Amino acid sequence: MQIKVLGITLTDLGLREALRQTDIFLKSGALNTIAYVSMQKLVLASENEEEKQWLEEMDMTICEDAEVLQAAGITNRSRIRETEKNEYLIELLRRIKHNNYTTFLFTDTEKNLVRLEEELHSIMHGLPIKGHASLEEYGENREGIWNAMNVVAPKVIISRFPYPEGMKLMHECRMLLNGEIWITLPEHINAEKKKSVLSNLEQYFYKRRFTKKLIHFQEENQEENR
Repeated sequence: MQIKVLGITLTDLGLREALRQTDIFLKSGALNTIAYVSMQKLVLASENEEEKQWLEEMDMTICEDAEVLQAAGITNRSRIRETEKNEYLIELLRRIKHNNYTTFLFTDTEKNLVRLEEELHSIMHGLPIKGHASLEEYGENREGIWNAMNVVAPKVIISRFPYPEGMKLMHECRMLLNGEIWITLPEHINAEKKKSVLSNLEQYFYKRRFTKKLIHFQEENQEENR
């Protein structure tokens, strides 16, 4: 199912459908991309045609904020709960562990690499992480990163980068890598973990911008339909 928010077309699937599609990806023989989509990312992408393209070309998108679902007219309580509790990621990690899918971690800095691995293990201990890399470690040697990944030949690549750097990397490099799934995660992946005061302020700021843009888009659509 496709939805459109702020003029951006996204793939929206409930938890069961998303996991079913993930299983298809894992048997496809090609690298499929999955991205979390937040109010912040949609606000920024709605103002940048290239970023909009990057989001729309993802093979699957997962809503990071319940407000995104609500903006698309999806108010089902179970769907809102799935988003708030980050149930898709929990179930994906469970599948990775159960099936022993070789996993590779990829971030911007070494510090964030350590943090990502710790957070993933706090959700699902014993994940088969067989390799990792950061842009900081390899510097300008991007080919060295792709070679390191392809030597491991991971089933799953899990990355986390500041937006839009992660989306740009997926767009530019997906054809260079072996694997079945490349998923880019949001900054906060533990639903029970409190966000910092700074991130909460940033969330409030983008929620206001998101709401204003939604009203603007609705008014424009009403004008066009008259």
